[in-house]
Amino acid sequence: MEPTPLNQESIQNALDQLRNWFPEQASAIKKYNDELVDNILKDTEPDPNSPLGKIAELPVSEVSIESAPANKMAATVQALKLPGKIVSDSTDDELFSFSTGFTPCEFAVGKAMVSAGFFVLSMVGINGSAHERVVYSFLQEFRPVADKFMRLFNSFDAAVGFYEKAKVFFKIAGGLYKASCLKMLIKTWAEEANWFDWASTAAIAIAQFTVWFATEGIAFIAEVALLLASAGFLIADIVKAVNVCTADECTPAKAPVENFTPAGSFINSADNVLVTLFAQCKNKAGVYVDSTLNITNIATIKQVDNADGKLVFAPATGSKATTFTPNGSYRSSSQNIKVTLSAACKNMQGNTVNSVLDITDLALSKEIANANGQLKVEGQ
Repeated sequence: MEPTPLNQESIQNALDQLRNWFPEQASAIKKYNDELVDNILKDTEPDPNSPLGKIAELPVSEVSIESAPANKMAATVQALKLPGKIVSDSTDDELFSFSTGFTPCEFAVGKAMVSAGFFVLSMVGINGSAHERVVYSFLQEFRPVADKFMRLFNSFDAAVGFYEKAKVFFKIAGGLYKASCLKMLIKTWAEEANWFDWASTAAIAIAQFTVWFATEGIAFIAEVALLLASAGFLIADIVKAVNVCTADECTPAKAPVENFTPAGSFINSADNVLVTLFAQCKNKAGVYVDSTLNITNIATIKQVDNADGKLVFAPATGSKATTFTPNGSYRSSSQNIKVTLSAACKNMQGNTVNSVLDITDLALSKEIANANGQLKVEGQ
């Protein structure tokens, strides 16, 4: 795809993120930081006689300066045993038989997740495939989030046309990034790359992810719409997951409980997400008192009361709200009611920007995006 223009700030932030992701490589990345930035920006190989050049071709595992736990995925694969042999010596059919701890639905979803992850990484120069060994160890870590991706895969399968599928795939990619699935696949790829290729390509990948999620995925969606025509393996794995998981013997994915935290692509590049209800509530003395209530992740059927000038959750639930403003008796004894969404969002350079958006009268069906560090309603 068309590479996103990079500068020193975006690359430095990406390298900092890489250090956080892989603490066993943190000291090495810091030691060769300046050379890495220079070579990435110039798109050059390091000078063989420079400090970085002398270790550039070494395997990633040989450059670790700090001791750290081994690659969890690789360790899982190597530790698994079949009768008389280890998994790495087993056929794929034998491994699949061994993996009966997962339902057919879970295994199909896991393979689709890995295929989707490697498809995203291929867009930034990292290649891999969803072998059964990788899928099995991947599910050891990410089984708890499989339901979320099954719902997205259903939406992908139902979408008509490559552009509509690409829009859903942006949500899939964002979920994989937020759940650290892409991080794990990058670590797996480290077993095949030399240290410079791994560090530089991973940094560029992180910088690219940051741009995608800070620009509503506009360029990402357009590129994926073109690539899907030749991505038969990806579509086949997603369709298989949908078919297997809708069979009679498999449990269908449960619909998520609706809550006051907005959906949308912003969630993939934001931290410290907070939804707050503000109001001036009348107390027993007839005086209006400022009050706030954290309604982040609270179900939309939850009601709010006014307890002597203070916003509180009602003991019982009631009718579902239609906007991000909760229902409840407080409405009749309060004024200046307001609901805000706040989050620390990454901008295109990878810097964190604190942003606040008024969502008082916004319909619950609306989704929120991150526009270069600023929260906004998608499509507006």
